[in-house]
Amino acid sequence: MGKMQDIFIRLKAGQGLRSITRELGVHRSVVRSIDRLARERGWLDSDQPIPDEYEIAEAKYGQVEKSGPHPFDAHLDAIKDWLKTDYSFVVMSTLLRERIPDGPCNESTIRRYIQIPGCRHRHTPGVA
Repeated sequence: MGKMQDIFIRLKAGQGLRSITRELGVHRSVVRSIDRLARERGWLDSDQPIPDEYEIAEAKYGQVEKSGPHPFDAHLDAIKDWLKTDYSFVVMSTLLRERIPDGPCNESTIRRYIQIPGCRHRHTPGVA
């Protein structure tokens, strides 16, 4: 269950705004905006089911686009080879910058990309 769904469940149960913010660590303005949205759409009525996270996001932010392929996906084999040969992230960012001149080729982006489930490749620090 997502955080917005959790807020809806708590609002529907009659829990107060401050206790929700305290327990979930979410700002009051976020809880207020979700409360307002739920009241406008009638989602807090007892006979209404709790909408899924995607439906909530679409109602709150407008049409939610699903992301396309990552720019690094086309170079995944090369990235895996570089990881196997212990290239640093600085070197990998330089090599990717040559391949993708307008792409997001900084070190932190590469580190996040490698952590994406399914890449893909999980690098454990200290383990070769």
